[in-house]
Amino acid sequence: LKSKGWERDAYCLKTEPKSWNAASGHLTAELTFVLIGTWRKYLEESFLPTAPVLAHGYPHGYPHTYGYAGAMRSLDTGHDSPCRPKITAYGPVSSPRIQIGGNVYAVDADVPEGAYLVIDGMSLTVETHMPDGTVRDDYAHALRGDGEGRGEYVFETIKPGVQPVSWAGTYGVEVGWWVEETEVPWSE
Repeated sequence: LKSKGWERDAYCLKTEPKSWNAASGHLTAELTFVLIGTWRKYLEESFLPTAPVLAHGYPHGYPHTYGYAGAMRSLDTGHDSPCRPKITAYGPVSSPRIQIGGNVYAVDADVPEGAYLVIDGMSLTVETHMPDGTVRDDYAHALRGDGEGRGEYVFETIKPGVQPVSWAGTYGVEVGWWVEETEVPWSE
C-alpha cells in the first residue's frame, strides 16, 4: 500500500464483487486489507568516487603522510530514531567497506565492473547484481561481527543526527535508509 511517498505491507483478506459490465469488461469490487508492519519512506544520498583525504598530512615536503582516511562525507537521516540501511557499492571494487558513524558495513567479495552490491537492512540480504542480470547471494561474505551495537555489523541501523560517512573513495556508494512510523505519518 502506498500513499504520499509512504508505503506499508498489506494483505488482501476479502474481495467482494459489486458490479460487472460485460460490454466494457469493468468489474467494481470492494477490497478488505489488513496492514502489517510499519509505515516507511525510503530516502538516499549518493556519494561519487572522490580523491582521498590525507589524514595528518605533513606539510613540509616529506615523502610520507601520517595516515589515510579515504573519502569522507556526512549524512543526516532527518529522523529522531535509528533507520534501517540500504547501502549500494558500485564496481569495480574488491571487498567494499563503508563506515557510517561508529559502524563498519563490509562484504568480503569482489564486485566487477558494471556490477553493484546491495546491503539491505530491511530484507536482511546482501546481493551482488551482475552486468548480465544474474544476482549472487553474498550474505555469507558479509561482516556480521558480534551483532548489533558492536561496531562491525552489516545490518546495523543508522543512528539519528549527523553521521560521518567514509569509504575508500575509489568507487561510488549510495547510502539509503527507511524512516519508519507506526502511525499514519501525514495525520499529525
